[in-house]
Amino acid sequence: MKGQRPRRKVVLVLVEGQSEINALKPVLSALYDSIDENIEVFFPTIVEDECDIRGDITSKKGIEPNVIEGCIYKLFLKDFFNAEKLYPKDVSEIIQIVDLDGAFISNNQVINGENPTGENKPYYAENSIITTNVDRIIERNERKKRNLNYLMSISQIQVKSKRPSYSVFFFSCNLDHFLHGNANMSVREKAVRADEYASKYESDPIGFVSSIKSNTGALVGFSYSESWNYIKDGKHSLESHSNINILLDRLINESNK
Repeated sequence: MKGQRPRRKVVLVLVEGQSEINALKPVLSALYDSIDENIEVFFPTIVEDECDIRGDITSKKGIEPNVIEGCIYKLFLKDFFNAEKLYPKDVSEIIQIVDLDGAFISNNQVINGENPTGENKPYYAENSIITTNVDRIIERNERKKRNLNYLMSISQIQVKSKRPSYSVFFFSCNLDHFLHGNANMSVREKAVRADEYASKYESDPIGFVSSIKSNTGALVGFSYSESWNYIKDGKHSLESHSNINILLDRLINESNK
């Protein structure tokens, strides 16, 4: 049609917080640029509401598998599309990166107790989650499991009238646990360490990939589905693991074609 704007090549990466953006955006942008310099990579941030859910849409009350695709559009994408003048047709791929927060452990591993750091939030120990509100964490875990089981099962996601490619990757117990060996960082420490990590690798994407794959928690040699089956078993979702190496390997292979 005459006058119709050409379709853009857009990849959207959905993460849970600013520390993930700081740590991952420079490198993922560089990797996609090495595949096709016309690809635009964006990290939309979630629209906050009265519930402080940050970017963890899988834990939000009221969000279940039957509505989560629509909620991802509403909370992450709707306002972002308007601000960036994007259309669903522009989006070729959506990648979501989640913290598992020990969601797949058994209920008896959620233990009543005070956070030893003194912070008013759950404490992720080696074999348990310590919290002053056991029922709330068990409820959160059950909801998070339902949503993650759905998201890991789909390869496309509804964005209005389009269905771009979709995949979901994880850090366990969270990004800081995997990268820095500490699942219980303060917000300030998260930001500082993420900035340091980004500064180290922002101009060295291959070094970033090597650092991820050499991490003992990286699920190297696993397929996408195998990595999810592994992390759902036992207490693995409480340990330091990630399957983001699978995404990085794919991007490296595409850039080498």
